Amino acid sequence: MKYGNIFTLILKGYHCNNYISRWEALLTHKEYQVIRMLCCGKQYHHIGKSLGITIKTVSTHKIKALKKLGAPSMSSLILQFKR
Repeated sequence: MKYGNIFTLILKGYHCNNYISRWEALLTHKEYQVIRMLCCGKQYHHIGKSLGITIKTVSTHKIKALKKLGAPSMSSLILQFKR
């Protein structure tokens, strides 16, 4: 499954609302934006440009967000939606 499909799954009625609420509660606004954009298939340079931050900062936000969400990788985060 490609990262960009997560939000498509949400829109199709998968039981992901609890995950999204949890994400919003645990993450800073920037961390949430970065994770959301990564899940939509955006590349680091595009995210950085869109948010006005460096690629390094995009990476830092991703790492911090994954740690807060208890996911070792984006792939494992995606698998949470399939359970």
